[in-house]
Amino acid sequence: MLFWDIRWKEFEDDICNLNLNQRLNITLASLESVLINNEEHFKLSINEEQKKNIGLALDILWGKGTKEKGVVVDKLDEYTCLDNESGVNDVLMAILFLLNAEFELTADDTLEVLSYIYQAVLDMEIISLLESETLESEVQTMEENNRKCLEVIDEQLGFLKKIKNGYVVHRRT
Repeated sequence: MLFWDIRWKEFEDDICNLNLNQRLNITLASLESVLINNEEHFKLSINEEQKKNIGLALDILWGKGTKEKGVVVDKLDEYTCLDNESGVNDVLMAILFLLNAEFELTADDTLEVLSYIYQAVLDMEIISLLESETLESEVQTMEENNRKCLEVIDEQLGFLKKIKNGYVVHRRT
């Protein structure tokens, strides 16, 4: 996670300069991208009820309805207490954070959600595979050399660049 912090440090001011819709856009685009790019992992790790509620949550966040928001939040919160596969709780936490901060998503909140999304990939790719206690510097070196970790950071920064230029990056269909 230290690697993500280092890479994002110089872009924190850019996040501060985004409006609420742009901050929501970068977080949702990043979240959906991780779900799509790791579809096989999540397909095996998330049951049908969880998939349904995650889909409802994403619909709510994209403004396609607020139907049963409280019920969805409660369900997702329950799922975080389960013994989930690597990456699942991080995705759930990102979604819950967005649902709870939806209309007040600050720059710090945005960075928090983006870090949860990165943490999901870090957990799947590195943390869950560690067999013993590992120094943070060793994990950072693993992050710097892991293709998927690099791709998530590069994609998030790419989304930021597009959004700063006025583009809406991604829409859930």
